[in-house]
Amino acid sequence: MSKRPLAPALIALLVVNACERKPPEPPASSAAAESRNDRVRDLFDSMAKGTYTEALFPKLGWEDIPALLERAASTKVLTNFPCSPDSSQSEEFCSEGMVALWLVEGVRKGGWFASLNALCFGPADAKATWGERSEANHERVRAAYAAWWTRARGLAREQAAALDPLEGTGLHWY
Repeated sequence: MSKRPLAPALIALLVVNACERKPPEPPASSAAAESRNDRVRDLFDSMAKGTYTEALFPKLGWEDIPALLERAASTKVLTNFPCSPDSSQSEEFCSEGMVALWLVEGVRKGGWFASLNALCFGPADAKATWGERSEANHERVRAAYAAWWTRARGLAREQAAALDPLEGTGLHWY
């Protein structure tokens, strides 16, 4: 008995099997992985509970930016949050979202406080408190950072960090 007739049948079986095989499952989306960022969750939990006590910039990296941006829209009021030790100004409260955005700016600037406080100013009512003036800009700051991340996330870190999220907005961190 010849082994030759088996070869075409074996090839046909392999081709059919390969065609029927389902494509591999895509890896878990990076958004899902990022939403489980324990470091960011624990950091904000400690702020919310009033147990945050660090004097230095939190240990955050580029990989934490998506999880920070997930919190950017939050208006939850925090009374315990990071503050630059170089600042003589201290705020009694700040929204969770504005703190998250300020921390993104710190990560973008190399892992240190990018400004004295989590306050972002632009043209506003001079009669309002600093916190109120900053919070009035919250949505514009959030939108600017979301647009920046859309452009920056695919770039090398150095290139992404060189892009200023607030450029052209008339806003600046205080």
